[in-house]
Amino acid sequence: MKKIGIAMSGGGMSAVVHLGVLKALHEHGIYPEIFSGTSMGSIIAGIQATGVSVEDIISMFYNVNKNILDPDIWGLTKSIFTGRIPTGIFKGNKIEKLICNTTNGINIKDVEKKIAIVASNLNGEQNVIFTNSQLLENEERIYINDITLSKAIRASFSFPFAFKPVKFNDMILVDGGVVNNCPAALCEEMGADIVIISNIMPYKDKRMENDHALTIANKIMSLIIKEAADDDINFLTVPTICIPFFSLKQVPLLSISKENVNNSIIAGYEDTCALLESIDLNLFK
Repeated sequence: MKKIGIAMSGGGMSAVVHLGVLKALHEHGIYPEIFSGTSMGSIIAGIQATGVSVEDIISMFYNVNKNILDPDIWGLTKSIFTGRIPTGIFKGNKIEKLICNTTNGINIKDVEKKIAIVASNLNGEQNVIFTNSQLLENEERIYINDITLSKAIRASFSFPFAFKPVKFNDMILVDGGVVNNCPAALCEEMGADIVIISNIMPYKDKRMENDHALTIANKIMSLIIKEAADDDINFLTVPTICIPFFSLKQVPLLSISKENVNNSIIAGYEDTCALLESIDLNLFK
């Protein structure tokens, strides 16, 4: 049997689409055992790699509400008086705690399946990879294999200006999408014979509906992130299956609601089913 890897991109609440992808894959008898992810993709990839069922992860997202976003009141107040731009509107602690509880506080080195999570180090401009696997030596990367999975994910989803960066050792870590928004090549490095690419960036709505600060930041980051994702995918030498999200509708970065979660999951499920029904599934055997 081929070892199947799946790479999951970031993209805010739109990236909940990955859950629909996993649901469709499982229904067709396809079970990835190698996972990589960035930002929202790191949340879903990381939790799934610990053995939590897709149904339970979906339930977790359905039960999340806006209260999960914890404003950094002190940081925002301080920025007003100092005239400095805040490093992040939200702390991200509540999300980290939810992930920690869901995964029983597991250390990434103890995760059952192979996993690689990407963050960016502002202090050294390196690609930071949290992983439980042996990867290729690369001086442009920092590998960390002794950290709680929830903390690694917390670093990966620290979208600039939305969430505060994570300080770890001498590093200041932010959203991995700055350097690698869909780390597909890492799946191959971890031993995947075929890689499924769940990348929403090519399908996000290119129009800007307003000039809100987070909307502008999201748009600027999207331009950078798409290039980073394309560059990584070009390094793959094993067969790849790219999910085309034709029915995915973009939602605001942090627009948390059951409706948005449900719509994204349905889009991922339907688009993945349509793709799988059009190809020879023996590719995965």
